This record gives sequence, structure tokens and C-alpha cells, in this order.
Amino acid sequence: MRTKLILLLVTRGMMAMAAWLYYRHTLVPVQERGRALVEQIRELDGRVNEARDSLKECQAVEAETATARVAVHRLERDLPSSSAIFWVPARLKEHFRRFGFAEPLARLNTAQEDAELPGYQRIYWTIGLPLNDDPKSLGAVLLAVADLEQTERLSKVIDVTIQPDPEDSRRRDAAITVVTLVKQ
Repeated sequence: MRTKLILLLVTRGMMAMAAWLYYRHTLVPVQERGRALVEQIRELDGRVNEARDSLKECQAVEAETATARVAVHRLERDLPSSSAIFWVPARLKEHFRRFGFAEPLARLNTAQEDAELPGYQRIYWTIGLPLNDDPKSLGAVLLAVADLEQTERLSKVIDVTIQPDPEDSRRRDAAITVVTLVKQ
């Protein structure tokens, strides 16, 4: 009986040892590998989310670029084909004539290449307007300047100066400096 008991204990011990070895060498590595895979999945999820955010940013930039391309195309379509030295002064004079200034003078100051827009240049003009004694003429200058910036998308008013006329102290002259973006 004692031998049977010893044999039984040894058999059960070996079975327990076999179960432990099976668990230790088969299931534990699988569990550890599973934990490592879960951690890798978490890292990859984070990277995928970052990539999605980057993709959304790229799509937003592409949409802005498309909008800018359409705007540039419209501007180019609106530009006359002749040289800016001819059409810009005519356009500026006509604009100020609509506000009651019979003899606006347009003078070219300088032209500079635009560093941000290759193929374009900025041309600076001075518009001279003789003002009469009427105080409303100053208001007409200001309205014309405001309207110029609203209607001429390629022009921007840089400066407005009103000074007495050197030849007649009762009269004043307005000098408006305008920059226009044109194709070279």
C-alpha cells in the first residue's frame, strides 16, 4: 500500500509538473506575446490617428490652394492684355472722374518685382486731384479712395495727402499714392 501511495504521489506530482511545464512553456509565452501585441496595437492606433490628422490638414491646405488658384485665375482673366503703363492710369483717372474730379493726373512713381508672386510686379502711382473751395470736395476724395479699394481688387491706397496749391493759396491739391499688382 505504501508503494501504491508513493506511486500515486509520484504520478500526481509528475502530472502537476507536466501541467506546470505546459503552462509555463506554452501558455505564458502566448500571454506575454498577446500583451506585447496589444501594446503595439495601441502604439499603431496613436500613429494612425496622427496620420489621419495630418491627412486632414493636407486636405485643408489643398482646399485653400484650390481656392487661391481660382482667385488668381479670376484676377488674370480680369487683367487687360495691354501693358499696365497704359491701362492702369486710364482706369484710375476714370475712377476719380466718376466722383466729380474733371482732371485727375496719374503719374508713375516706381515699379518693383513682387517677391511673393513670381511673374508679377507692384507699380506705384500718384494720382493728383485739384480741389476747389467747396468743403465737400474733401469728402468726395475720401469716398473715391474708399471706393477705389473696394472696386479695384488689384489696387491698394498707400497714402492720401492734401496740401495747399503753391500757386493759389485758396486752392488745395490731393495726392493719392496707389500700388497696383500687375503681371510683368
